[in-house]
Amino acid sequence: MIQHRAVDVGVRELSGSGLPQVGMAVGILRRSLPVYVSRYYALVVVDIENWGGQPGAAQARMQAALRLILERAMVSVGIGSAGVRSTSRGDGMIIALSTEVSKELVTVPLVKALNRELRIYDDECPPDEVMRLRVALHAGDVHDGGTEWAGEAVVTACRLVDSDVLHRVLTAADTAVLAVIVSGSWYDAVLRAGWAVSTGYDHVRPAVKDYAGDAWIRVPGKARPPGLLPSDTASEPPPPPSAAGVGAARSISFTNNGTHVGDNVAGNKNTGRADGVTFR
Repeated sequence: MIQHRAVDVGVRELSGSGLPQVGMAVGILRRSLPVYVSRYYALVVVDIENWGGQPGAAQARMQAALRLILERAMVSVGIGSAGVRSTSRGDGMIIALSTEVSKELVTVPLVKALNRELRIYDDECPPDEVMRLRVALHAGDVHDGGTEWAGEAVVTACRLVDSDVLHRVLTAADTAVLAVIVSGSWYDAVLRAGWAVSTGYDHVRPAVKDYAGDAWIRVPGKARPPGLLPSDTASEPPPPPSAAGVGAARSISFTNNGTHVGDNVAGNKNTGRADGVTFR
């Protein structure tokens, strides 16, 4: 909101000049400024490994394939039309899920379905377009401006998926198709609380830009995530919380189309559009 308030201050200063053209611009700017509402979402952030090194045509095909893979995975575990929203990160996507979708459903069945759909795609795609994913799970309040998202939850989820440790683990897991990292709060609410089995998760403490925090990492099919270094865990795993939160995000469903602006999602990001689980 600071960015938009600064724009509004500049607009007020310009509007005093009396120029008709400036007055028209002032009206357009004021009408276009988003009105932010704080909502709580479960966030699934996915990134395609080595997407930036692909030719442009291959990147476009892989983006389209990723939308289809996510759609099929969600439908297969019963995530229906309502309560799904998406934005593109170029080399990946951010999915926001409403209260109808429980965190435990995302943590186990959805990750398993995504793993399956990725393997099906990789078996059928050209060899140089094989896709592997980094996946981050987090939940929290998002400042929703309709066509723009902001807030600590978005930043945290994107920092986790961009972390060096997740990159390194997926690289080391050469037979896997995805690696998943969950935030400390997600782990406490779902895995530590017993809503899902925590087997295969290792504690890490990623530090990315201005973010540092506890997280837990896993590679489906592996007893432990490969590629971890002693420095990946700066401290012992945190003790169990006195009362871990359980359950799904509190939110509503909606449709999005616009642009993420600024460092909240590691650069300017064009958004996609999702109606239910059909990404367009």
